[in-house]
Amino acid sequence: MIDSVYDGMSALVKQIFFILVLELSMDLSTDFLRSFIAVCECKSFSLAAARVHKSQGAISAQMARLEEQAGSRLIDRSQRQFRLTKEGELFLDFAQQMVAKTDATQQSLQALHNNVHQEV
Repeated sequence: MIDSVYDGMSALVKQIFFILVLELSMDLSTDFLRSFIAVCECKSFSLAAARVHKSQGAISAQMARLEEQAGSRLIDRSQRQFRLTKEGELFLDFAQQMVAKTDATQQSLQALHNNVHQEV
């Protein structure tokens, strides 16, 4: 489905479209996003599992769930080497942005909490 819609779109329009589809259709957990980022950075499910302190089976299940929710393959499993699909590359950028925004929000809330307690 996504492949037919993608035909003829510019790269920017594709990225915007993909992010909108994800935001509308997915219930994302930052835990899943962090696992996906780890898989991409490590280029290995087993190494990513060690990094995020989960079993390889849990990582595999999370990646399958993300792909199910996205309605598209994010990781190309047809080759021996780790490789993201086009959708996976877009999703990685989205995941990194969302995790960064979540972390920044948590830091801001913590700073606000600390300031409130210091003033009391």
